[in-house]
Amino acid sequence: MNNIQLAHGSGGQAMQQLINSLFMEAFANPWLAEQEDQARLELAQLTAEGDRL
Repeated sequence: MNNIQLAHGSGGQAMQQLINSLFMEAFANPWLAEQEDQARLELAQLTAEGDRL
């Protein structure tokens, strides 16, 4: 991919292609490979510090 266009920001197919062709390769790791649209936190460790996050 040589350039990024406005279509890449719409969250559609163009964005998915950009992510797969550029970011997935550059930042390859097991967490990114899951392609989750969220963050997962281990709450047991956080709540051991107190009752608030």
